[in-house]
Formats: sequence, C-alpha cells, structure tokens
Amino acid sequence: METNAQGNTQDTQPDINPYFLRYLREKVAKATQEELASEIGVDIETVKHWETGRRQPSQKHLLALERFFGIKTGSLALEMQQILVQDFSAAYFGDADARERLEWVDKNRKLGQALRIIPVPPRTRTAEILAALLEDIS
Repeated sequence: METNAQGNTQDTQPDINPYFLRYLREKVAKATQEELASEIGVDIETVKHWETGRRQPSQKHLLALERFFGIKTGSLALEMQQILVQDFSAAYFGDADARERLEWVDKNRKLGQALRIIPVPPRTRTAEILAALLEDIS
C-alpha cells in the first residue's frame, strides 16, 4: 500500500516494461498496435503510450493484455533483467524460443542500451559474455 498526495492509501503495481510489451505484440502475437487496441477495447493512442512508457496500463487492462498474449498473470510486471536471466538459462538448455528472444535483444542493441541491460560501449566484458553465450547456445 502506498499513500498518495491526498493521504489516501492505494495499491501499487509494478510498472510494466514498455519494450517487453512491444516485443510480445510484435514477435509473440504478431499483431499490430491497431489489432491489440481493438482486441482489448482501447484506442491505438493508449497502446502507443504503453509501448513508449508514457503511461501504464490499469489493472483491468494489464489482465486483458496478459490474456491476449497468453501469459501468466503477473508476467508483464517482471523486470527485463529477470526475463533475460530466465532466457539465458532456458536457451542454454535448448529452449529455441528463449534463444530467439535473446537474439532479438542482441539485434536491438539500442533498445538494450536504453534498458541498461547491454552496456553502451558494445565491446565491454558484459557484451562479450552475451555474444559468447549466444554462440555457445547455437
């Protein structure tokens, strides 16, 4: 519970990662912003705001998004680093979907840099480890 400026208590939910939301829409559901908006009953501007991080979905919309993507309740609230750690483990043990997600992150380095999961200088030790893990998995 959190107290707002008026002194009222309210439940807070973790912010969803806008880049993860976009990834799920584009790569998992293979849907356009228009299709997603229509399916969950919001306008396209709302989806655009969610995917840029300007707004967060309400609890009602969060549940609708999770149903649309066919993922467990609460999955959208995971931090990107948690997702990547899980994907590294899954890809190491042969999960092709996890490998595809890691490759997508690697191809979208600017996205990774914005999320602070891939260091800005592309040839740092962390980036080399990421590249080596991707090679080892293949």
